[in-house]
Amino acid sequence: ELSFSGTPQAVDLKLLTCTLDDTRLTGSARAAFSRPKAYTFALSVDVLDADRYLPPKQAGAQGKKSGPPTSPGQRKLSGLKDLSLDGKLEVGKFTLSGLEMKDVLVRVTAKNGILSIEPARSNLYGGSTLAQVRMDVTGPEPRLTLKDDTQTVQLGALLPALTGKNFLTGLGSVKTDLTAQGLATPDLLKTLAGTLSLTVSDGVVKGVNLGQIIRDATAALKGKVPAGREPQETDFARLTATVLFGNGKASSQDLLLATPILRVTGRGTADLLQRQVDCTLSASILQDLRVTVAGVEKNLKNLQIPIRVTGSLDNPRFGVDPVELARALAGEEIEKKRGEAEKKLEEVIQKNLPPAMREDAGKKPNSSWTLSCAEDRRTEGGRAPFLPGPSPKIR
Repeated sequence: ELSFSGTPQAVDLKLLTCTLDDTRLTGSARAAFSRPKAYTFALSVDVLDADRYLPPKQAGAQGKKSGPPTSPGQRKLSGLKDLSLDGKLEVGKFTLSGLEMKDVLVRVTAKNGILSIEPARSNLYGGSTLAQVRMDVTGPEPRLTLKDDTQTVQLGALLPALTGKNFLTGLGSVKTDLTAQGLATPDLLKTLAGTLSLTVSDGVVKGVNLGQIIRDATAALKGKVPAGREPQETDFARLTATVLFGNGKASSQDLLLATPILRVTGRGTADLLQRQVDCTLSASILQDLRVTVAGVEKNLKNLQIPIRVTGSLDNPRFGVDPVELARALAGEEIEKKRGEAEKKLEEVIQKNLPPAMREDAGKKPNSSWTLSCAEDRRTEGGRAPFLPGPSPKIR
């Protein structure tokens, strides 16, 4: 149902009501055929399941290639360059690719070759997200800008819907400020730049058990066979990281993972195009963990244990190098022996000092001391060599 009026210059749709399957749409729209053409709309939808209308996915289907590939940025975008648009869309419940959102509000504008979606707001999986998206097609390649602030979302429900994988749970907040150029995925990854800040509380990292990795490494130092396999999960109280994007890579220097028994810090880089990761973690054990190495008992509490993360982003490998762990233990012993040697040397010096100097030994001087030598100005062969002179004078 709708109220329609039109002239050669413009068309108006008012009191629009449309029911399609389980979706009910209401609102109004206007199209003005000026130069440039201008469109406005205000629409409200109760429930929309977009997956219902998408074509089925064909696993393993490959299309035939004909001629050299064409960059999406080279495609004609004259329609978008000349578009004038101002619209608002509200959706009570929206589903796309399995991702469910509620109370969606989107404001879309387009003018002079710049398409903006601001704000894009919705509630999802116990939290909320507020985003700003912009596409600039005035240059040779489309330029995308994304700023997003997602707060207190249940990652255990969001990530499987978003990525199809369940590798992290917890209450998460993410802030992004990113730019990229192009439309094809390789172009976007190659030009991706900006930052992403992540904070997750009370969650689980799935696919790796850091505690077991450390226990297996200490068992190897003891010459024992590692214990049986445990669930490949690492519980944590807090996870934080700042990720920098640039030149097709993502890097972080401030990864922090706090668990009941470990404090893990890390830094590393991921190649987004090759999908390879290279990261070094340093795990500090918060509880007593005693091992015997070469007949000497060691306590691993507070010792920095190196853990390497390598391989593909889809299936990374975690491991402790027993040699590096042994070096860390040896370094601790060396520092201990060094401190004992310095203390003994200080005691010997104190013992052999004249009585008059023992009181002031180790104290900071109250005045400055200057050592100077008399200058010999005799020359030889047109230069002033350093020749033996009088004895140094001390002031």
